[in-house]
Amino acid sequence: SAIGLYKKLFQYSNAGNVLVFDDCDAVFRDENGRNLMKAALDTKKVRKISYLKKTKAVYDPKDVTPEEEFNLQEAGVVPNTFEFSGRVIFISNLPKDKADPDGAIRSRSILIDVNPDDATLMERMKSLLPHLEPRDMPMQDKEEIYEFMKSAKDVSMRTFVKAAGFKMAGLSNWKRMAERYL
Repeated sequence: SAIGLYKKLFQYSNAGNVLVFDDCDAVFRDENGRNLMKAALDTKKVRKISYLKKTKAVYDPKDVTPEEEFNLQEAGVVPNTFEFSGRVIFISNLPKDKADPDGAIRSRSILIDVNPDDATLMERMKSLLPHLEPRDMPMQDKEEIYEFMKSAKDVSMRTFVKAAGFKMAGLSNWKRMAERYL
């Protein structure tokens, strides 16, 4: 949520902090969330971030004593404005035009679009076979699953792990199960 994002940005607002968000795509569906991301990703060294919507999750530092401020922060309530000098990495599966329809976030960040084709993914999977789950599976079995994956409808590391689960369960028809359910 936008307020959850705001609180994390406050918590890790100091220089040297790198905040990593993975699969937090709901932030992009909310205009407030997108605006917070724009503020956090601005090109200035120190960015001012505000959350001025009325909520019990934030307080105005002008309205409280230092002791009240301490108690509020201890209770998880954060100031409605602060300076942010940290860095943000945001990992998302959303297409860039859905996450950032107006391009404002992209203009403040470096976008790395990682969307390999099936051949590239299969090549990478081959190099990772010894490290893929289940780790205790014999390499010969992993290679058999890898060969099966070449004709799979959904080529992904997760599909490999699921197919390996069918094989590890001792199912003689693991390939048919994988074709049907993966």
